[in-house]
Amino acid sequence: MVKHFWQQLILVTVVATLIIGLLLVGCSDSDDTPEATANPTPTLTEEPSNNPTAVIHTNLGDITLELFEDKVPVTVGNFVRLVNDDFYDGMIFQRISDDFMIQGGEQLPDGNKQISPYGPINLEIHPEVRHIDGAISMARTQDPNSATAQFFICDGPQPFLDDGYAAFGVVTEGIEVVSQIAAAPNDGRFEPNPGGGKPIDDVIITSIEIK
Repeated sequence: MVKHFWQQLILVTVVATLIIGLLLVGCSDSDDTPEATANPTPTLTEEPSNNPTAVIHTNLGDITLELFEDKVPVTVGNFVRLVNDDFYDGMIFQRISDDFMIQGGEQLPDGNKQISPYGPINLEIHPEVRHIDGAISMARTQDPNSATAQFFICDGPQPFLDDGYAAFGVVTEGIEVVSQIAAAPNDGRFEPNPGGGKPIDDVIITSIEIK
């Protein structure tokens, strides 16, 4: 009897040990799921910008820019006001230069010019808004405070323009369109200095919208 009792006790112990082991393995597998490791809680690395976006629609494609209203509000405000007036609709990029810039905001395809009804604005410079590749900036005469409506977009970085011209945004999409326009054939009327010329085939700003 004693021998039979110990055999039953050993058998029960072995079975109980196996059941506990299986339960522990099952719990471990359920805690280490792919979903738990593949979808960590996202963290914000920077605050989202509330700056306006401008989309320049051209016959060669769209150019999207962020306008740095938080840094150069006067210059951005002037540009946005003209856009909302449909001032730029139908104008051309009247001067282009490969590896330099594309400039528009004054001339229509027939050669007629439009002048801003709001007059010139003062030169507005911010140390964090530079003439990097794709920067949009105001054109002007020799007078620093003479910018009105004409603007240019840099094709490549142009640091020599920093602090002398009012950059106020940068291309976020469509930089390839800027490069395509800048490299188009032109009549070379501004050679050798400051360079470039009017495109042989009109590059038309069909419209600009602010988002």
